[in-house]
Amino acid sequence: MPREKLEYAGDFEILECILYTSEGVKIPLNNDILSIDIYEDIENSTISGEMTILDSGNIQQVGPIIGQEFLGLHIGVPTMAGEFDYREDYMHVTSFVHRENVNKQQLHTMKFISREFVLNYRMNIGHSLIGSDSDIVTKLLKESIKTNKTLHIEPTNGLRKFVAPDISPFDIINMCKMEAISAQYNSSTFFFFENKDGFHFRSLESLYAEFPSGMDYTYYVGSLDDCGPDFDLLYNQMLHYEFAYDDDTIVNQQNGKFSSRTIVHDIYNKRWEASTYNYHDNFDNEMHMNSFAGLDENPLYNPVNVDMDENKISDFPTKTYLMPVSRKYPYEDVDGSHSLRGLPSVSTSKPQQVMGQRTSRMASVRGGKEIVMSVYGNPAVSAGSMVNVNIPYVSGVVKVDERGVDRFANGPHLVTSVRHNFNVGAAKPEYKMHLTCVKDCMVDELRDDGRPDRGQYMQPEIFTEFYETEENDP
Repeated sequence: MPREKLEYAGDFEILECILYTSEGVKIPLNNDILSIDIYEDIENSTISGEMTILDSGNIQQVGPIIGQEFLGLHIGVPTMAGEFDYREDYMHVTSFVHRENVNKQQLHTMKFISREFVLNYRMNIGHSLIGSDSDIVTKLLKESIKTNKTLHIEPTNGLRKFVAPDISPFDIINMCKMEAISAQYNSSTFFFFENKDGFHFRSLESLYAEFPSGMDYTYYVGSLDDCGPDFDLLYNQMLHYEFAYDDDTIVNQQNGKFSSRTIVHDIYNKRWEASTYNYHDNFDNEMHMNSFAGLDENPLYNPVNVDMDENKISDFPTKTYLMPVSRKYPYEDVDGSHSLRGLPSVSTSKPQQVMGQRTSRMASVRGGKEIVMSVYGNPAVSAGSMVNVNIPYVSGVVKVDERGVDRFANGPHLVTSVRHNFNVGAAKPEYKMHLTCVKDCMVDELRDDGRPDRGQYMQPEIFTEFYETEENDP
């Protein structure tokens, strides 16, 4: 059990670290560890990590260490909610990525990953699966992967029959998440990932609904070295932050973040229909993170006219999807490819609802307004957690208003990835987290009166004569 008293910010303890070799040798590593990194990401199906040890007992030969080892790991943080316990659900050591001699000792860096990841790639599924997307995911994790970890599965709409073409369970789950529609909010924003609390098959809305599930992080101007035993203040501070805005409007225009067109071809009834997704027109019909925090929510992009035809940036559906469906009856979502006697009708996919919305919402999370921050470690914060961010508003050039915080980088944020860093080899062992956080809306409404006035459209003058000519040829 972890100690009850926290001695300093970043305090932690390695309670157990045992390497189980393929020849049955148990090697305790508690006293050899220099650092451990554990990675969580809502884009990754499982947890992974790296561990660096300073080996004085030549475990490479004693083990032997060949990349087929199991790692039993237990890390505790005094007084904090949660711990990292991989003793029963052990990790698989997959490779040694670095080895060198340091003062007559061996420095090893090994990679490890959740056992479910390894089990997944040792099997293929080649039979049909029937149920909702959430039912299929649950069945695969329980019966095929046989995980003992907690499952967080959000119910989905519809009944589908999926004929698996001899692919891995995680490949099937990732195909399900692309078409899954939330039964609660009718949205197509599902992720499949693992954090220390288990496996998650959930929509963005279900993650947003847990606000505030994490911490309230603030960047303090000045030093907190003299705050004494006020650990809450220390754990709520940002040690460092930076903005990582990979947000190119030209790229976004082309990849469908602002607008896209979906053409659905019904091969059963020989019909087609088209639908258009518009970021600004659809914004009020979607649930973004501010609504779950009781705050106003507005688009991150301005609906100002961008040309003299009064078009917004979201009025150009430059990305087009062509998707086939097979409907038993026109205008009804009953699959014409499958007939199940005695069972409810199988639903068709709904690309007209899924493609445009999912493309835009995923782009907002994967390449949106990101903040990368370093904080003292707290196991209560994981990938998929909601945190509140407070960054002071600073302007040395233009004074816009009297706001106290940055309007683009404050309020609720979704933690998309975490690197838990346990620096054991330091003079004072320290646990820090490096978080990537993103938001998909803002409280303030952007004014749409900022477009430069170019006046009326004028016909351009056209030059076509580029060569000298002689009117009177002698």
